[in-house]
Amino acid sequence: MGQANLCFEGAFPVVQIGFRHSLLDFTVDTGAQNTDLYQAFANTFSDLVKSGKRESHKLTGVGGSANVDSVILPSVTLRIGGHDVLLQPAHVLLQKSSGTSGMFEGNLGMDLLNQAHAITLNFQSMTLTLE
Repeated sequence: MGQANLCFEGAFPVVQIGFRHSLLDFTVDTGAQNTDLYQAFANTFSDLVKSGKRESHKLTGVGGSANVDSVILPSVTLRIGGHDVLLQPAHVLLQKSSGTSGMFEGNLGMDLLNQAHAITLNFQSMTLTLE
């Protein structure tokens, strides 16, 4: 069994994701088609975000749609449960978009999870692994 990388914040599953030499906390949202990076990511990696292009990004969810200020990066490689995944393009939201967006560095969607052949959520060891 791997080292625990999964926990819950209330009803929200949260996974630790590696980027550069940091561990980031992302909500796990299997209902989201796309992964988004939040303001905390922009604040921590401001050097990277400055190299991106400003845009207005449309978010669509259960509550409807909204446009938010963001920066688009060509790609970002993240490490999830022992597997590298490529977020391409990467949308970094520059304003709060949901109740949890102020608490975490991003929201993990199916675009990244589908890059794996297998996904294992083990609640005994509290791990999310990709193969």
